[in-house]
Amino acid sequence: MKQLIWLVAALAIMLPGLTLRVSGAHADPVSEAAAYGLAILGAAFLLSWGVEVAQKDLAQAFALAILALIAVLPEYAVDLFFA
Repeated sequence: MKQLIWLVAALAIMLPGLTLRVSGAHADPVSEAAAYGLAILGAAFLLSWGVEVAQKDLAQAFALAILALIAVLPEYAVDLFFA
């Protein structure tokens, strides 16, 4: 039950940033930065928990390689956009 509470909390802190992004609404810059920062934090928790669960079925090195790839993909997208 305790794990479910943490999962719901991680999803809840992601919700304001996700709502702002999907709706296209604009708030003041401080509120947007806080909402997006919390969304990134919640997504990081969910991603790390997902990799932890994947380690039960996959090798630890492979699960960590997937995590590293997902963490670096946005940087590659920015590089491709500016290239």
